[in-house]
Amino acid sequence: PVHIERQRTWDTTRPGEQAAAKVRLPDEGELGENEVFVPAGWFVAGGEPTTAGGFDSRRYWCDDFAVQRFPVTNAEFLVFLNELIDSDQEEVALQIAPRERAAGAGEQGSMLYERDGDGRFTLHADAARRGRAVDPDWPATNIDWHGAYAYAQWFAERTGQPWRLPTEWEWEKAARGVDGRAFPWGQTHDPSWSCMQDSRPGQPHADVIDSFPIDVSPYGVRGVAGNVTTWCLNPFSLDAPEGDLLVAPEGAPGADDPTIPRVGRGGAWFFPPKFCQSAWRFRFIATYRYGFLGIRLLRPL
Repeated sequence: PVHIERQRTWDTTRPGEQAAAKVRLPDEGELGENEVFVPAGWFVAGGEPTTAGGFDSRRYWCDDFAVQRFPVTNAEFLVFLNELIDSDQEEVALQIAPRERAAGAGEQGSMLYERDGDGRFTLHADAARRGRAVDPDWPATNIDWHGAYAYAQWFAERTGQPWRLPTEWEWEKAARGVDGRAFPWGQTHDPSWSCMQDSRPGQPHADVIDSFPIDVSPYGVRGVAGNVTTWCLNPFSLDAPEGDLLVAPEGAPGADDPTIPRVGRGGAWFFPPKFCQSAWRFRFIATYRYGFLGIRLLRPL
């Protein structure tokens, strides 16, 4: 995607550099089946000042990256938990496993996955989703930020590639392209275009990751205006990023501090249209678990 404003040019000069950058394309085979390419360059962020910490639209530069086309599914998260079990890390797996929100501080809610006779995790019908079966192709939810961060570390080690949670600005560019559009597809909203509160009769609920094909970004990222909100790497801040170049922090600042609020981005299955806009920002305590909050990973190129 290219955004040329009136009487302006398309600029490919990275902030701090003199020469224009070439547009890099990935080599054949560099991207996996579930990955899409977001090239380096300028994009418009913000433009929704009514959201928490919202600010007027402005241009930033992001270096190129690959992002998962779909959010992490129940089937994929089960592989992670069961590898923890197989490596004698049962206590860690029990801490990370998807759970309902607890009734009080310091308590553990009931698990959403069952365990078989060997102690391995399996899926089962979930009362929190009103009796609907937990489909293996539904997005994995009810995971706190620390569990999402642990999954990213495990996936990076397993694949030998630098997968991590996206910063919220990387997520925003991947979701809306470069021209500051309100939704992945453009400026207007229709409830049948993404999985949100008015998408179907009866009680709203999550759906399999390849549902709602109109909910796709200019790069091919699916399910960014509905289905599940996803955890982001960076702590929540009321201030807009300084400077023009957006660079992800090393590691994850404050990863060991459960009191630091984190960012969630993206629409979800029970959100109104306003919350499905790509610029909308959500502030969550890192230990919170919600039935609309999941994981999508990114790796820099």
